[in-house]
Formats: sequence, structure tokens, C-alpha cells
Amino acid sequence: MQNKIKKSCLTLILSSCMIMTNYSGSIIAHKSLENIVQVRGMSYDGVITDALKAKLNETDGYIDSMVYFKDDTSNEDIQKLSKTIKTEEGKDDKDRKAVIAQLSQTAMESQDGILDWLEQEKESGNVKSYESFYIINAIHLKSKANLIEKLASHPNVRKIDINQKIQADNPIDKQPSNVESNRDEIEWNLKNIGADLAWNQGIRGQGVTVGIMDSAVDANHPALKRKFKGYDQSTNRVNFDDSNYFDAIQGKQDTSGVLDMAHGSHCAGIVLGSELNSSGEEFNRIGVAPDAQWINARIFDSNYRNVEQSSFIRAAEWMLAPGNDPSKAPQIINNSWGGSQYLTDTWFKSTVGRWRQAHILPVFAAGNQMPGESLPGESSIVIPASYPESFAVGAVDIMGNLASFSKRGPSLFDTSLTKPEISAPGVNVRSSIKDTYAYMSGTSMAAPHVAGVAALVKSAKQNLDDREIQKILEETATPKTDSYYKTAPNNGYGHGIVNAYAAVVKAMDKEIGTIRGKVTSDGKPVEAEISVEGTDIKVKSNSSSGEFFIVYPSEGDIKISCKAFGYNSIDKTIKINKENTTHVDFDMIKKPIKNLEGSVSDKSGTKLSDVNVYLVEDATTEIELTGNDGRFSIKDVPVGEYTLRAFKHGYKFYEKKVTLGENSSVFDINLEDKNASDDVELYYDNGKENESGKNQVVGINGDLGVAVSFKPKKKATLSKVKVRFASDIENTGTSATISVVKFDKNNRIKTLLMPVKVRHLNVFGDTEIDLEKYNVQVDGEYYVVIEPDKDTNKSIVVALDRTASKMKKYSYQVDRGYFRSYDNLDNKKGALMIRSILSYEEGANDIDYGSNGDDQKHKNLEKGKEPEKGKEPEKGKDPEKGKEPEKGKEPEKGKEPEKGKEPEKGKEPEKGKEPEKGKEPEKGKEPKKDNNSDNSYENDVKKAIEEMKKKEELNKKKEDDKVKENKIKSKNIKRISGNNRISTSINLSRHYFNHSDTIVLVNSKEYPDSLTAAPLAKAYKAPVLLNDPNGLDSQVKNEIRRLGVKKVILVGGNNSLRIGLERDLKNMNLKLSRIAGKDRYDTSARLAKELVRLTGYSDRAIVASGENFPDALTASSIAAKDDVPVLLVKSASVPDYIDKAMKDMGIKKTILVGGNNSIGKNIESELRAEYRIAGNNRYETAKLVSRYGYKNPKKIFLTTGESFADALVSSGLAAMENAPIQLINPKNNSDNYMDFTNKENIEEIIVLGGERSVPERIVEFFINIK
Repeated sequence: MQNKIKKSCLTLILSSCMIMTNYSGSIIAHKSLENIVQVRGMSYDGVITDALKAKLNETDGYIDSMVYFKDDTSNEDIQKLSKTIKTEEGKDDKDRKAVIAQLSQTAMESQDGILDWLEQEKESGNVKSYESFYIINAIHLKSKANLIEKLASHPNVRKIDINQKIQADNPIDKQPSNVESNRDEIEWNLKNIGADLAWNQGIRGQGVTVGIMDSAVDANHPALKRKFKGYDQSTNRVNFDDSNYFDAIQGKQDTSGVLDMAHGSHCAGIVLGSELNSSGEEFNRIGVAPDAQWINARIFDSNYRNVEQSSFIRAAEWMLAPGNDPSKAPQIINNSWGGSQYLTDTWFKSTVGRWRQAHILPVFAAGNQMPGESLPGESSIVIPASYPESFAVGAVDIMGNLASFSKRGPSLFDTSLTKPEISAPGVNVRSSIKDTYAYMSGTSMAAPHVAGVAALVKSAKQNLDDREIQKILEETATPKTDSYYKTAPNNGYGHGIVNAYAAVVKAMDKEIGTIRGKVTSDGKPVEAEISVEGTDIKVKSNSSSGEFFIVYPSEGDIKISCKAFGYNSIDKTIKINKENTTHVDFDMIKKPIKNLEGSVSDKSGTKLSDVNVYLVEDATTEIELTGNDGRFSIKDVPVGEYTLRAFKHGYKFYEKKVTLGENSSVFDINLEDKNASDDVELYYDNGKENESGKNQVVGINGDLGVAVSFKPKKKATLSKVKVRFASDIENTGTSATISVVKFDKNNRIKTLLMPVKVRHLNVFGDTEIDLEKYNVQVDGEYYVVIEPDKDTNKSIVVALDRTASKMKKYSYQVDRGYFRSYDNLDNKKGALMIRSILSYEEGANDIDYGSNGDDQKHKNLEKGKEPEKGKEPEKGKDPEKGKEPEKGKEPEKGKEPEKGKEPEKGKEPEKGKEPEKGKEPEKGKEPKKDNNSDNSYENDVKKAIEEMKKKEELNKKKEDDKVKENKIKSKNIKRISGNNRISTSINLSRHYFNHSDTIVLVNSKEYPDSLTAAPLAKAYKAPVLLNDPNGLDSQVKNEIRRLGVKKVILVGGNNSLRIGLERDLKNMNLKLSRIAGKDRYDTSARLAKELVRLTGYSDRAIVASGENFPDALTASSIAAKDDVPVLLVKSASVPDYIDKAMKDMGIKKTILVGGNNSIGKNIESELRAEYRIAGNNRYETAKLVSRYGYKNPKKIFLTTGESFADALVSSGLAAMENAPIQLINPKNNSDNYMDFTNKENIEEIIVLGGERSVPERIVEFFINIK
């Protein structure tokens, strides 16, 4: 059967070449089976690999193997045959036919007789299946062991090996595209490589086919459908056949039933994706070569793992002649895959060589750093990208810097070669996935950029072969260097970043000149924009070296400009000569800098404090808050024109263009009152949250996102959004993102507010999200979108109101850009509890929504702005603190009514307590006698004094980043909090540290690496600060300066605290040290060794689970107190890193923290366990740890037990203060009691975290409970 296929394929090719007479029938004649039968007893040493020998001894069943034959095909034979082809076609097509004919002939001669013998053995049951290949002259065989041994003795057989499972690299990251499903702008990655400039030359990939060897591709995706080789324009349908789609895994005829198409669709989109609207206008321009076409061979599914070698070879052979027709072969094949356990594995090498002989350009991804791997170093590039025959691609980010995950050269096959050869954008690239769009990162995303540019080059000059295309791409790439790769080409970026425009211009044989230069100021490199006047050509200079490179398609004089923020612009006229590179340097002169100062007043001239003031254009400055005198000063601003903005609650948003000059640096701002009657709340719900379990999960376990639409009556500013988040045991996300979008007349989404992170969700009431500073203008229907925080990957719950089911048509499920009304979803039980607060523009006209009814509810907000310091509240309005409780609600059980509130009617004050001062007792109740006086006048005076005190307290109150102190029941209570976990860590540092030479910096989002950092921090007497993974937070930067820090210890690898952060710290001239292992267990071992190095020998250690955070964090406090290391283990095993560390450090005994489910009894002896501290839950364990480690403490830290951040930053400090950490359960008071024998010894309680983390009522309960 298989042999007949080979014969028919060869016959077809030879007949089309009209050279059948050059071959005798002997080519396809069978040899006698006697040669096969006689192989018994012959030697097969060295033919069967060791891996296969092991398999032969393991099983009596069928063994999956690859049989490779000796005979090979030389390039000379192919060229000789090609010259005899007399048909009217190009050299590429002739060579391709010659390749297939020659390879098929060689395979049939080598395999002659064996295939028929295998067919006979199949009938007898010794063979399950077999498959012949010609692209590598091999047979894929599933057979019994004895047959393999017979076959190994055949003289034509070179090697028999197992059919390996290839471990292919998968993408680094995948994120939905935040509802931007339709947009006009060209993606950043296309602009960065000049694809749009190439299109302006009329070159868009016409006449070129690109093969996608990947997962299945979504042929019905609107960005890909028209470009599929199976697309029928007359019917607007796609038709699959064996010339446009090949399933190498399951053998399906089409993609029906294939679940995962994301990776292949994303890559195909980058090569050529775009959509057309009904007017023929292009949008969603995601692809480099939008007029090219594609075919697809499916080689793996969603897990990118354990794909058999034979599947790759099967697909590669199909690419040579799709549908047995070499003329339908692609000119370029994109291979966004790679990987093997051996960096010198040659299993696919000859296959890539055959593509080359057929003039097909094989583009391969260089490979990604995968979980558990160290940062890519020299010669980390994966196969097949590392083969000399492959065209390998590395990844860069939006700034053109090498992605940290991108693997590097040189190739182990030839260290003299540059690998990868080229680089392209591969970080956060937006492209198509099944039905919609998403962002992905990886060299998988970089490779299709190069495949797309190759298609443009081929389109510009059709007679170029694969080697010539590659040469043009390498020669026109924008050279790239950095602090590590100081010259180009190099083994990080290759010849540079692919330049579509330059490559196309060169392919078109236009006059082309090159410009090189450097931008500096006082000898230091400057990142600047260099542009050619009258064109769209512009590049940025390298921030590290100042170097730049421009390709210009002309000779003669041109004018170029150099601009950089904070410097005077420079224009130069230069002469371009195509024979030589033109060199031009720019020595930039810094603009004078001034402090932009001023004051902010209201319309009466009263100075306003706490006003946010900032400049739109200067990203280096931070938002300034005015002081009590209303003044602000934005430091070190270069002179120039800016947009000055100011905002404060209760006032209109201020924006004005200003010119900062050497003699004009003071700008006073007058804020206008915002009319309270203009504030309106829009909503659909009735304020009645569904019971637990009946609300909307948003995230992994539910909708990917949710939205509610609103229709303002007239033009307005969206100042706030209220969201009711619900509590849920399984969905524990504590942060989310909010964005605001609208649809234009073409039903394309326009983003009004990009996603903004919302932290510390309140699950006990509404979470108010202040958007005033973003100045979101709405002039028609808009959508408020809530999505989970993708950094934490935890689901959240948004409340539904089933009593407002009639309004659920305004609630939407958002799935990566597509909105579905809840009205069309039967499982949605109510309207989402999301509300908008708008400030209407004075004098704006009403908006006409036509026949679309307005069902939303409108509530005018009477609440005005807070009184300014030292001023009375507006007449007739009380400050918020004086509000009565809502009707029908009792104060919480066991608590007094809040200060300034009356108890409900019919309720007595608590027994033994007087009514609050200044309050009338309820009717029929006698107040206790005032021992001082019962004079009504005196009582009135007291009441007035009390009211004044209340106002003073209200005016002194600072939201968020302030330390609050008060006395409750003779206990000193301090609350230290911030508006997020980063600022909380900073406020803790400010409160306890005036100076520190060292800080310990950890990831603010994930706990694994930093669980055991506390003992090290205590040893250094250093604060622990939190920072997001990517770059240095401005708050942390300021705290580093305040403390006078000289050294920063980074805890965690480059995935936890990334290269960009390290670079920012180095720019501050700080000494850096990183403690990181291959995983959390290795990191804890390394931290332990560093601690012992600092503090001396220790034969003890604390052991906790590395699979959750509570036990390890409470253990860290007592460990730090005694300078004892903390080691992390798995529940049922001791990781090798920990076992080795214990031996290296001489650990003789350990204390286990956590129950048997956390640390199994089976590993107690291995851990040399002396004692175990364990409670029924994390809260009880924390109490027992405190009792064990601290006797009669005078201080105690209270932190939430529901998240790790606050406990993490306080563990080391608690040890320094000799204070235990008590975990508080904000949901269940039964866990909250003080477990100390001498409770009265506690003199100070430090509450860490805001009201949402540790509610005040919980603190009071904790203190007062007996």
C-alpha cells in the first residue's frame, strides 16, 4: 500500500517533468523477499540504539520505532535531474520536483522488498502498522521485538531507534486581549519592524504561500479566512482538502472537533492576519504580509508535549508536495516549536536540509526559558533552530531589548555560526486565536514576524530563492547590541531586529542607502528618536550605547531630526551614498531644568490641600499632592510646553497647556466647584445581593470578564464606579481590573480607559473605584468592564441581584472581546451590581438615543465635598461620620453603635454603659446621673465641644498611606496601612526604620520564593519591601533613597523579579545580590545557607510546608527571632535541595510547623523532627507558634490570614521587636482570640493592613473577648 503511494507520487512528478524515458522500470521493481528471510543470524551491532534495546527487553508487545536507511541523496544528483526538466516553470519549482523525484527513487531502492515483507508480517500479527517516508528515507514501524532484530541485520538499514516523544516549547504567556476585538490602529510590533512602510511600497505578500507547522489554525477566523488556500470567495466558505490542510496527529480531513487552535492561529495571524469591513477597509491589522496565503499541517495539540517524531516527519513531507502536488508547496514554513532533551539531536536535521534543497525557507523559533530552567545562556538555543540549515529567530520586547526568555547561541553544531540569525518582537504580541484575539509572548511569536517579512521579500522579487531571501533579511536587519552583546552580529539578537521596510526596498532593487550614528550628551548615550523629514521613517537610538541605524531608499541630500525629552532638538542635512554607509552623530544639549511650582485655590481664593497635580508629557515626574498651604512643586522639569492637570474630589477636573520657561515657572491653579446636583449615580440593581453561591464568578471558573452598559443623559465625566464583590470560599481573588470602552458607529470597540488594577476588594459592601484622575469623558453609551487580575490568576465574584432580573439585558459576559447580554444567557440569575457615578458637563445638550429606551435608574447625589481643614461643613450637611445607620440595621452584635450614631429605636445602650456623650437617651429611659452637673447649658457646651472634636478628627484623618494611632481600653493600637500592599510595606518601613544600608526586596504578587526571607532580613536588620515583578515601583524607589540604602537583596529568580527591575536598581548605583533557586524549595535552601554564613553555625531549623503560605510565615517570625533558618518541604517528600542543605549545614534537629496534611508523618524521621507545632487551622497554628516562641510579649502584630503580603513584610520586623504575629480571620471571629497567659502584659498592638484586611470591628472583638 505504502509502496504504491510512492510509485504514484513519483510517476506523477516524472510525467509532469516529461522525463519518464530517462528511468527504467527497475526503479520501482521489487526485490525478492529471500534477502529479508536470510537476515537471521547476521550481526546488527550498532544498528539498534541503546534506548530501543531497553524497550526490546521491557515488553512483549508492539514497539514504536523508526527505521533509518543508509542510502542518501546528494545535492549534485538533484541539480543534475533538475536540469533535465524541460517544462516552462521557474527554477524553484523544477528543483522541488527534482528533490521529490530523487528522494522517492532513493527511498524505493533502499526499502525495496522490505515493505512487502512488512505487509506479510502484518497479516501474521508481528507488525501492527508501518509507514514509509522519502523525505528522510525511513520507515515508521510498530512491531514485535523479534522483527526489529531481524530488520536490523539488513544491509540497507543504518539505524533503528525509538519513535521519540518531542518535548516542544510552548508559549511563555497567554492573555485575553482586554476586549479590544476591533481596532483600526496597526499593532506596535508591526510598526516596530516597519511593516506598514513596506506596505506603502505596494508590497503586501501577494503571490506567496506560507506553511504553518503548528497546532491546527482557525480557518474561519475573520482575520485568517480570506487568506486560507481553501477559501472560496464566491461562497465565502472554506473547503478543506489534502492540498491545504494535513492532520499529522489524528489524520482528520478538517478541523472539526479540534479543541485547541490558539497557538497555530496566533502564529498565522502574525504572518498575515487582518480583517475587512463591509466598505473594504482593513482593520485588526495584526499580520506582516496581509495579502499572502497559508496552508496548515497540524503537528501538536494544546499541551505541546509528547508529540511523536513520526508526526513531525509526516507533516514535513506533506509540505514538500501538498496533495502530491509540488507546485502547491509553500515558499516559507513557519516553525514556532522546538525542543529536545539533547541539544545535539539530529532527528530532524536532514528534513530541514530537504526543505532547503526544495528552496523552502525554514523559519524556526530559538526557544524559550521554561519553568524550572535557569536563564538562557550560551548555546541554549533549541533544536531544530540550532541546525545550521535552520533560520532561527530570537525575541525582543517593545523597546527592542532581548527578551529574558529568548534562548541564545552559538549552535553546538557549529560554534562559528551566528545563532539565532535574526530577532523580532515576541513579548505581549496581539494576534488571532480561535474566534477572537489574545496576547502571547515567546520566540513562537517572534518567528512568524520573520516568516511574514520573508513573504514580503519573496513578493517583491519572485525569483529570489530561500538563501537569497535569508541574505537580504540578515543584511537589512537593524543591528542590536546591549551591555552583554557589545558588537553585532551576536548570539542574542543575531544580525539584528528584522526590518521589513529595508528588506523590501533592497529586494525591489531600489537605490538604498544606510545611515549609522550615535546620540550622546556629555559623552553619555541618549535614547532619542531619529526621523527623516517628509517620510514616515523613524528609529530610536539604543539606550545603552546611543547607536542607531536607518535604511533609506534613495541617494542625495536628506534632512534628519533628532529629538529626546529634556534635550534641544537637532536637525541635520546629510548626503546619502548607496555605495557607502553615511555616518552622523548627534551631541544633544540638555534643556535647562526648573521646578514647576504654584498653588491651588478654590474660587474664593482659599488654598486647597491634597490636590493631585501632574504633567501629562513628563513620565519621569510623580503626581504631587499640595500641602496645607495649597502649594505644589514638580521638581527638575526641562523647559518646554506641557499639559498641566489637577484634580480633587468635589471640584472640576483642571487641564491647561503651559509653557515652562527659564523666567516662567510659577503657575497658579483655580479649581471650580463641582455642582453637587450635577453628580448622578446610574444603576440597574435594587441593592439586594443574591445569597452565597448564586453570584457571578469571574475568572477561570466562570466568565472571563463581565460588563454593564450605561447611557448618560448628556456629556459627562465618569468619576467613580461602584462594584459589589461577593465573598466565596473557592474564588479568593483580592484584586481585579477595570476598564471602560464604547462601540463606534462601525461597531468597533474604542477604549476610553485602559485596564486599571483595583486592589483590596471589599466583599462586605461596595468597592468604590475612583476614576476622577483619569478624566474619562463619556458622550454616549459606554461599558464598564470588570476582569480578574491576570497577575494573580485568581477568580473573583461579582454580586448579582435576582430581584432586578428584568434589567439583566444591560449586564454582559465578556469573552476576549465579545460581549453577550445576560438576556441571551439562561443561566444568569439577575443583574450585575455595578454602578456608575457621573459628573455632567454644564450646558451640555441631552443625548438622543432614538427608540432605545432608558431603563436605568438615576439618583442625584446630594453628598458634597468634604469640608476643608478649619472650615465648617456646608450648611445643612453633616460630615459622613455623623450619619445615622441605615434603617432596619442593628449595630453589630457585641458592639456599641459607632461614635456619633444613635442606637436604633427600642434598643437600650449596652448594660452598664452610659449613652454616648452628646446623645439624648431614648424615651422612657433615665440617663445615669452626671456627677459633675446636670445643667442643660453645661451639657450643651459639652455637646458643642464634642462636635468640634469630631470635626477635628475628621479633618485630621488621612486616607490610605497614614499611620493611625488611638487608645482602646487602655491598649495602644496602631494601624499601619497603605492603599496597596506595596505602600503598606513602605509605611511599615517608615515607621520602624530611619536608616538601613540594606533592604530585602520580594515579589508583591506571589509568595513562594519569599516565604523564608524573614530570618535573613532580621540578620541584616533590614526591612522587607514588596515590588511588582517588572520594574522598580516609584514608591519603593523613594523609600530606598530615604533609607540611604547601599545594597538590595533580591529574593527570587528572574521570573519573580525580572531583569527590568534589576536594571532600574543598577541605575541607582546600588549593590545587588540575588538569592534564587530553581524552585521555592531550592530558594529556601539557599536562603538558609546565606543565613548560616552571616550568623554562624546552627544545628537547628524550622520546617514548614512550601505548598501554602500561612504556616511558613508564622514560623518565619520565631525562626528569625533565634536566627534559625526555615526550610520548605512537600507534604509527602523532602526535596533533594533540602536534604542536601541539611547535610551541608549539619542540621541535627528540626521543629515542624503544620499538621500531618502539610508535612506528612512519613518524612518526620528524614527531617530529624524533634517537635511539631500544629493546630486545627492556620489561625490556631499561628497562636501555638506564638506561645512556643514568645513568653510574655509586650507587643503583638495583627495581620490578615487570608493573604500573604502583610505577614511576609512583618515577620522579620516582628522578630526584631520581640513580638509575635497573630493571624486574624476577617470572616470568622471564632478564630480571633488572644492566646497569652498574661494578656494584660500586652502594651501595644500593631494592626497591619487597611480596614478591608483587618476590619476595626475584628480588632475590637480581638481585644475585648474574654
